[in-house]
Amino acid sequence: MGNTGAIGATGAVGAAGITGNTGAKGATGVTGAAGANGANGTNGSTGPTGATGPLVSGSNNNTLRHNGTSWVASSTISNDGSSIGIGTSSPANSSVLDVTSTSKGFLPPRLSDAQRDAISSPAAGLTIFNTTTGCLNFFNGAAWMQLCGNPLTPPSGSQTFSYTGGVQTFTVPTGVTSIQIECWGAQGGNGDAAGTNPGGLGGYAKGNLSVTAGETLYIYVGQGLVYSIGTIIGAWNGGGTAHGNVDYRGAGGGASDVRQGGTALSNRKIVAGGGGGSSITDYHGGAGGGTIAGDGSGGLNGLGGTQTAGGTGFNNYNGSLGQGGNCDASYYVAGGGGGYYGGGAGLGAGGGSGYIGGVTSGTMSVGIRSGHGQVVISW
Repeated sequence: MGNTGAIGATGAVGAAGITGNTGAKGATGVTGAAGANGANGTNGSTGPTGATGPLVSGSNNNTLRHNGTSWVASSTISNDGSSIGIGTSSPANSSVLDVTSTSKGFLPPRLSDAQRDAISSPAAGLTIFNTTTGCLNFFNGAAWMQLCGNPLTPPSGSQTFSYTGGVQTFTVPTGVTSIQIECWGAQGGNGDAAGTNPGGLGGYAKGNLSVTAGETLYIYVGQGLVYSIGTIIGAWNGGGTAHGNVDYRGAGGGASDVRQGGTALSNRKIVAGGGGGSSITDYHGGAGGGTIAGDGSGGLNGLGGTQTAGGTGFNNYNGSLGQGGNCDASYYVAGGGGGYYGGGAGLGAGGGSGYIGGVTSGTMSVGIRSGHGQVVISW
């Protein structure tokens, strides 16, 4: 075989073939970075106007109040930022609260003693009206203090005390600082049933006494016209005992007095003496009252009380401080009148003395009261 011949030249390119079908879509690629924000849009149109609020027109420093229908500016209460004025639009600069009126007053809280004392840690200057005492009270930082003045027009009145057989009381009215007292002592007992031999008349005493509103005075009104027949009996408030038999013997009339600060004899401020008791005809009881009371008449009589001692009585039935002379069963005699010092007992007993040492402008009279005693207090 012979050698391979040389390769021939490349032939011309053939015509293009027919285009094949489109291939399948590839997977989505990664999201790219966000773009820059766009420019702001234009503003929308203005909305409708809202309803009017509560503020209303007014003058300088007016405050707002509701009258039940709407809010109104109040000219009655003013607030300038440092002072509040009620009834004024120009409160005083030195006052936090300035209340002004020509027809009304200021009314603080009204509390009783117990309600006031229940306030916890009261501030100094706290003020209330005390309904228990009728006075303004304020706290001074340590204790409650009381402000009680005299009324612009002092009250007036009077009270009469008649015989009851017991101690009576008088409470001094609010605003009263002085009273006038009138006392009448009781008459001594009769020496006979018909009353033709009456006992000595009671005395009279009058004077003024300084008092404090709310305090209690003790009133003693003497018993009169007590007599004995067969028993031993005396009269209330110092009338000495009498002892009768078939004949009457009169007990001493009781004194009338007013006591302050207690009920002891030493607390008496004014006394009207009682009259002495009488016995049979011509044995008359002495008149009560005065500095020295009247002596009984007839034999075996008792003497009147004085400012320092009781009257001497028959058989030492002597009077004493506040008590007429008492008898016993040994003799049938009449009793001495009660008084500052009582009268002595006897057939005609002595009257009890009066007393005005505890009052001012005092006066006394002897032997003017019949029957039971009486006390009248005026203010």
